[in-house]
Amino acid sequence: MGNLITRFKQDPDEVESAGNLTDYEIQSSMKKNNRKRKSGNSQSDNSSSKITKLDTTSYVYDKLFMKGEGSDFSVIALGERWKLHKLYLKQCSYFEALLDGVWKDSGDEVLHLEINDENVTIEGLNAVFGSLYNNEILLDVENIGGILAAAFLVGLDSVIDRCSEMMSEGMTMHNVINFYQIAERYALLKVREKFSQVFGNKFLPFYEMSQDTERNE
Repeated sequence: MGNLITRFKQDPDEVESAGNLTDYEIQSSMKKNNRKRKSGNSQSDNSSSKITKLDTTSYVYDKLFMKGEGSDFSVIALGERWKLHKLYLKQCSYFEALLDGVWKDSGDEVLHLEINDENVTIEGLNAVFGSLYNNEILLDVENIGGILAAAFLVGLDSVIDRCSEMMSEGMTMHNVINFYQIAERYALLKVREKFSQVFGNKFLPFYEMSQDTERNE
């Protein structure tokens, strides 16, 4: 393609007066005009352009998770039904293997999730499934066992790691036995290391004594 030719319309008086200017004066005048145009464009852009932050995460959580809009996969467990989406579920290793594999249930749109772990709760499953949609999860040392068990069931490593960190940081004499049992059951190495640092060899006799007390009751 040829070069694009641009024509500018000028006032005759300006053309005539320009003939009396030196090259230096002409160049200076052109630079000033360019600066004015750039300044004007910048001000115009600033006044007409605004950055608006959208709360997309809340919208996705409400529409897709809470209301189940556009659901293409349902999970039934503990008498509850969650209308979910395969794309989000694949963040969990269990569902990634199920949905992308060639298993008997891979092509189904409904999964009856068999649960053999008494620590898994409806609240825990709801929190874990919800975290897939808004990248957040509310953890409490009092209910952390149910959430951890649910995350372990579906293979959501990010939540398992966060539970492990919180248990290590929130360990007290009040919850140490419960945390130790959870750490042993779900192989939480970080939590077990914390036990060793805090209690050393003193903890195991204390734990064994508490177990004997429970059995005698």
